[in-house]
Amino acid sequence: FRSNYSPANAVAVLVGDVKADEVFAIAERYFAAIPSQPMPRPVVTRDAPHSGERRVEVEYPANPSAFITWATPAIGHADLPALDVAANILSGGRTSRFYKNLREKKLGTASTNVDYARYPSSFFCQITPYGNHTVQELEDSLYAEIDRLKTEKVTEWELQKVRNQIDAQLTRSLESNQGLAFRLASSEGVTGNWHDFVDRNEAIKKVTADDVMR
Repeated sequence: FRSNYSPANAVAVLVGDVKADEVFAIAERYFAAIPSQPMPRPVVTRDAPHSGERRVEVEYPANPSAFITWATPAIGHADLPALDVAANILSGGRTSRFYKNLREKKLGTASTNVDYARYPSSFFCQITPYGNHTVQELEDSLYAEIDRLKTEKVTEWELQKVRNQIDAQLTRSLESNQGLAFRLASSEGVTGNWHDFVDRNEAIKKVTADDVMR
């Protein structure tokens, strides 16, 4: 507890109609007596090298579904914004490719996301078939959509839609003091740069069709 829960290893954010000098005085009064500690030893975790596809099947009394993941680099890598755009084009809203080509055709649902993490993480898809359709059917359809990203450039309309969505999500997340505090604290805690959530938003808006295809 002394190693990991000390002022040296903490981020505090205060948001609202406050005066900085008063905040620092209050912080000094209540927290100055807590002794600092050396930073804890870094923990570095890495997956074993991937030599091919790995599958695990679990039988359970529930509706069938599947998770499909690909390894991705750590936060700060130049490829992450393009992966984020690809994920939004595939499943971001009612005009996304998965919604049009899977859900509206009554095959099932599919969602995608890309993790922004301090360590290498994943791009993942979750698929859930409807009715008598199978996981394999949905998996084949999902791979077909991903193959399209490799061979056909996404449209400028799709790119602009993602930019609009990203801007709207950012605006909504900052509507409350709590939302802004969360953004600031998570950016500083994960990347060491409180401005990262704004920089990331701008990087996504610069992604091109060639970036997505690459």
